[in-house]
Amino acid sequence: MKKIILLFFISMPLFSQKNALKINLSSLFINNYSISYERALSKHTTVLLNGRFMPNGMIPFADKLNTLVSDPGADFTKFNLGNQAYTIELRYYFGKKAQSGFYMAPYIRKNNFDFAVPISIDIEDPATRISTSNRAQFSGNLSGLSGGLLLGVQKHLSKVFVLDLWIIGAHAGIMKGNVIANLNPSINTLLQAELTKTIEEAKNDSPIPFEFSVSQDKVNFSANSIAPGIRGLGFNLGIKF
Repeated sequence: MKKIILLFFISMPLFSQKNALKINLSSLFINNYSISYERALSKHTTVLLNGRFMPNGMIPFADKLNTLVSDPGADFTKFNLGNQAYTIELRYYFGKKAQSGFYMAPYIRKNNFDFAVPISIDIEDPATRISTSNRAQFSGNLSGLSGGLLLGVQKHLSKVFVLDLWIIGAHAGIMKGNVIANLNPSINTLLQAELTKTIEEAKNDSPIPFEFSVSQDKVNFSANSIAPGIRGLGFNLGIKF
């Protein structure tokens, strides 16, 4: 078995090398696992498939965010987040060598986010004017389909290895979201009306349109709108075969 593996690596430079398998090293620092497969179509064009996965867990740099955001109702160390994204790119390389140098890549991306976070909500009783704090557990899902353009540079380090740098990219598309806030404790009819009024005011000021409904033990939110996004600063190390 060891001889077969050794023979495989020795013979790699003899392959057609129209393929490359890459891993995004920079995304590992934020608990993201990103793998790409690239296939050459011609000297200057390739197609690339990328899959990204972030397991559900505490968001990166949560303690730092708590120091930057002075909101007693939000604790980022208790923010649970997970996401997946799948991207297809059509790349055009401007370098003299095959699949090297500066490139432009129009792409389509499908992504999905799951999250859960406890947030304290202060609700004022309209009869007594006394505010009570409700510990609401927010959980939801966001999914989107978007298109955009990525700019980057690729360099062949050897006959086997390649370095792919994502410089900057931007995309826009449709984002759908559903969020449920479970209230603890449950609230009576008067407090439901007061909470509805507060959320309605926030809705009027929100740049993203959304719908909602309030009951004694939960608030349901839904949204469907155009949303932008960015990519970039990705260091991908790949192997050609």
